[in-house]
This record gives sequence, structure tokens and C-alpha cells, in this order.
Amino acid sequence: MEGLAKIRSSDCDRSNSWERLFEPSIALILILCSLLSLARVYANPGTETLRPMGVGTTTQLSKYPSSQSYNWECVDEETADDDTTYVYRVESGFYTSSKYDTYAIQNHSLGSGTINSVTIYIRCKMSGSPYGTHWAKTAIRTHDTNYYGSQNNLGTSYVNYNTQYTTNPYTGSAWTWDEVDAMEAGVQLAGDVSLQSRCTQVWVVVDYTSQIPEFPLGEFTVLAFGLALLRGMGEESPHACMGDEFTRH
Repeated sequence: MEGLAKIRSSDCDRSNSWERLFEPSIALILILCSLLSLARVYANPGTETLRPMGVGTTTQLSKYPSSQSYNWECVDEETADDDTTYVYRVESGFYTSSKYDTYAIQNHSLGSGTINSVTIYIRCKMSGSPYGTHWAKTAIRTHDTNYYGSQNNLGTSYVNYNTQYTTNPYTGSAWTWDEVDAMEAGVQLAGDVSLQSRCTQVWVVVDYTSQIPEFPLGEFTVLAFGLALLRGMGEESPHACMGDEFTRH
């Protein structure tokens, strides 16, 4: 009768050594790459428009119609109503003088991230036949200081004018959202010889870039595969080659 012969399983162990070494490494690499990919952040550009919503620090201009309670109500419309409501400056003498308004502006509600620029818009014209000097400037108030745009000579039709600030003019640094919420915007008007310089709209456009994560389907698939591979190795049942030895008759 043939005796029992004990045979070492080292040959089987050697055949599986590469698999045992690399399967966990491959799974971990797949998971790591997926997590790094899921952590990607992408720039999302956008703009938000803010309009007058209250009385500002200074109110010098006249309003039309006079039945309006406040000047800002004459320039806050989303769609321009032109000569229906406006603020204006008129001078009775043969010389030019200017006055201005600044208005409280709506707080931002949509924008986030980095502010690229703040642009002040005004929509203005002069009344009657062109005569004398009539001009308009954008006005902005930040950190209790007024800043004015360049002089725009007015014609008899409404035209939009704007001044862009890529940084806060007071700090010289990028705008913050707190500064946007605290600022005032308005218009400075000059006229002479009994003709009106008019402004029918004032608004602010904030250009910003927010940061948003992206979650692509492909990276989720690779992550799931890596996790499944690790789980499968953990649940693998022992087989003959995993023991120290086996017997053969």
C-alpha cells in the first residue's frame, strides 16, 4: 500500500505571487486616481446685475415726475422707460454746473467666488436742441469716497455709458462681495442754458468667476471598479494552493 506523500505547495504559491502582489496595488491606484479626478474644480464665469433700491448718501438732482417719492425710483427699472421717469440737472444761467446722486444698490444674491470687475452703467441724454455743454458721468461710492467716470457729452437721444472697475478704486485690490454690497452707484449731470441733462437708468453689473467641482461619470465608474476589486479579494475563499501543504495518496 502506497504511503501518504506530503507535497509542499510552494509551486502553487509562486504561481499566485504576482497576482497577490499587484491586485491590491492596481485597485488602490484606481481608487486614488478616481478620488484625485473627483477633486477637480472648474471655473464657472457669470454676471449679476444690481439696481438701485434705496436712498444713498447724496441726493442733489431733480426728479421727474415730481410725484415720485425718491430719485432712485426714477432710475431703477429693468427695462428703460426713457422719458417716463428720470432724474435731471438744469441750469438757468449761461454757465455749466454739475450735481449728482448716489443710490443704495441691491445686495448680490447669485454671484460667488472671484470678482473680475464691477461696471457702472447710466442711460442719459439732453433735452431740446444741442446748445451749450451737457454731460454725464458715472458715479460710485465705496469706503465713503466718491469716484467718477469719464465725461460723456450728451446728444438728444438716450445712450448707455459705462465705467468698468477691475479693482476697487479705493483699495487698489480685487473687489470683495462685502464691498459690492456696501457700495453706492449713481450719476453726475451737468447742463446749462435751461436745457436738461437727463438720466433714466442706473445699474451695476458684477462679473465674477465661481469655483465648482465636476463629478464625471467615468471617474465614478473607475472608483466603483477599484472598490469592487478590493472587496472581491477580501471575500475570496481559501483554496488548496493557499495552504502550506496538501496530501496525495
